[in-house]
Amino acid sequence: MSILTGSNINSGYKEHQIVKRAIVKILFVLGVFGLQLQIAHGATLEELRQQAQHWHQKFQKPSEGISLGEISKSERVYASAGKESKNGDAVDEHSLYEVGSITKVFTGILLADAVLQGKAELTDSIAKHLPKGVISADSPLQQVTLLQLSTHTSGLPRLPSDLSNGASDKDPYAHYSREHLFRYLSQFTQEDFESPGEFSYSNLGVGLLGEILAIINDTSYEELIDSRILKPLNMTSTWVQKSASSQPEHLKGRMTKGHFNGDETPYWRLNAFSGAGAMVSSVDDLLSFAEAHWSNDTPKYLQEAFALAMQSHTDTVGLGWFIDDKSFNHTGGTGGYRASLIINPAEKTAQVNLQNSSGEETEVVRKGDFSKIVGFWSGELDIGTQKLRLVLYVNDAGNATVYSIDQGGLPIPSSETTFENNKLTVKYPSIRGQYEATLKDGKLTGSWSQRNSIKLEMTHASEMPNTLKNVFNQVYQGNLEPIIGFWQGKIGNTKDGLFVYMEVSKVADTHEVTIWSPTQSPLPIAVTKVNFEENKLAVESKRVNGFFNATVNLDKKQIKGIWTQGDDSPLTLTWSSQRPK
Repeated sequence: MSILTGSNINSGYKEHQIVKRAIVKILFVLGVFGLQLQIAHGATLEELRQQAQHWHQKFQKPSEGISLGEISKSERVYASAGKESKNGDAVDEHSLYEVGSITKVFTGILLADAVLQGKAELTDSIAKHLPKGVISADSPLQQVTLLQLSTHTSGLPRLPSDLSNGASDKDPYAHYSREHLFRYLSQFTQEDFESPGEFSYSNLGVGLLGEILAIINDTSYEELIDSRILKPLNMTSTWVQKSASSQPEHLKGRMTKGHFNGDETPYWRLNAFSGAGAMVSSVDDLLSFAEAHWSNDTPKYLQEAFALAMQSHTDTVGLGWFIDDKSFNHTGGTGGYRASLIINPAEKTAQVNLQNSSGEETEVVRKGDFSKIVGFWSGELDIGTQKLRLVLYVNDAGNATVYSIDQGGLPIPSSETTFENNKLTVKYPSIRGQYEATLKDGKLTGSWSQRNSIKLEMTHASEMPNTLKNVFNQVYQGNLEPIIGFWQGKIGNTKDGLFVYMEVSKVADTHEVTIWSPTQSPLPIAVTKVNFEENKLAVESKRVNGFFNATVNLDKKQIKGIWTQGDDSPLTLTWSSQRPK
């Protein structure tokens, strides 16, 4: 899903806004979140082939490709479908993909390695390792530690507010040098923090960590990762795409072409953000990396660094890793790629999923008579490591929103809902999922497809389940009844501003708020917190790192305030009882 963008009220507004739209998409693509399912452990070659073919046929264009790999019982299994590019070869386990935020795992291991060598401590302030003068003695950044950068608890924003300055919409990080980063840090204020001490995903933080580790080791980030991890593990098909000259000549013939909405995208060079998402790799190399976590052939210093990185340093986050029971995972993505890596050292298993596509054309379709299935449906999805509680809400128009209670409960909207002859099909392109079921004896019985197919039975509820009520009670504060309806306007309050509207709707005995940017996507953007007291409205969407603080004038049917997403932009919304066309 594309992201809301702010505006610039200075000269050159329209051109800057186009660039800024590309920039703000990065809020998602260096870290992919949502309903994440895993490849089943111990898949046979034929099962893996079926998964690859299913995914390629359902979610990709013919010119795009997917490569899967798995280690189970000390054996590797590979399967691929699709192509490297429109006129390219078929993809396989040696094809090369940008892997985005999986790079953060390697940066975490490099931090562990520096600590074990005695070059740093996890509790070190970042000021200790930055050049003199970058951070002043009274800078609020003095309190930020290396550990906090790796575990996303520093309070640093997801991206720096000046990222769009001098950026190219085709290669949006390439311009952002170490000098640019240091200049931003030197001007950082206490007000720039976002929830310090709490988990708040930050590409800025891990990008900064990569630069600090390079400084500590008196080398570049790409040379550091090559000498300490890639060469010792014989990962000869992996490198850091920091600049246009980074790509090894002998590997160019195996590089896939990224795609967004079916169109080819340029490669991304991450410059000072290399530690957050600049790696390029293959399924074969990433399985070698995974296997090194339990292999006796792994150098001892790396075994020790792996162990330190996989410790739970803050709840379910290690150094770079997200921890789920005994498994460790990270997803990633850039402008034209998606990737995921899951390993379980205790069971000696691993799964890799690489794709050279990051979006698809989304068309909203509603087909059939939905009166039989209107309401709430509850079920549990058994993904092996846990059972996810899901709630499906279908309204009379056929909007079928799913909520994953155990993953934060954010609404995931459907693009296509079809109900004919008691057969339901619902598609969720934002997470590339699909639910197909048959209505019989008051139950929906079928399967959820996302990487692989899992049985899912859902039972109808006459009212909103308590599990979902608890989610709504945490998100929505205050009585939203007076502002039910549609509120529309343009960010920046100019005719060239990005058109958006906010929908406040009744759901059972509570309310729900969604933000729409129809020129960017036909699907809504979920909000994570809403507070409405007296005439003050505060709306937050962590999905896009956006905030709207405003004053409501019910007599004028107007909401006037500031939209903040990196920059502050004025935004005035006017009420309508009908959805804007």
